[in-house]
Amino acid sequence: MIGHIKLPLKAMYTFCCAPINRRMPFVCTMFLKYTRQFSQGEVITFDWLCHQIGWPISPPKTILELVHLEAIHDVFDTYLWLFYRFPEMFPDAEIIRSVQEELDRVIEEGVSDIVRLLRNAETEVSSHINRALEEDDFVAKTAKEQLSKSKSSKC
Repeated sequence: MIGHIKLPLKAMYTFCCAPINRRMPFVCTMFLKYTRQFSQGEVITFDWLCHQIGWPISPPKTILELVHLEAIHDVFDTYLWLFYRFPEMFPDAEIIRSVQEELDRVIEEGVSDIVRLLRNAETEVSSHINRALEEDDFVAKTAKEQLSKSKSSKC
């Protein structure tokens, strides 16, 4: 993934050992950006990172938005992991930690909101189903009564 970026051997090895989730495209993209910045000798600051991830963020309203926030959390984890290996290039670890705690709260709020939305949706669906079943019962009962009336009137 980063083999094409020129890095000193030790740095390349360290970056290759970084614990990233390769199944998350956003995390991979940000890791690639970290690597490029590092290779150019540019410090990876909180301001730079905010610009890249679109901070500040809003609470998620969908599952996809929640997954994206989890990816941002992973990006912060990667930053902190790299900070321990290259503190001069990743200097804003304290800020990242505090922002990550804030992100934790936003994710928690989002999860509880989404759970509530899902429960409401389930309740709404089940009430629609119950109404439909009641209507079907009414239609069936009415048809049955009409059929029995027509049979009794013929006799």
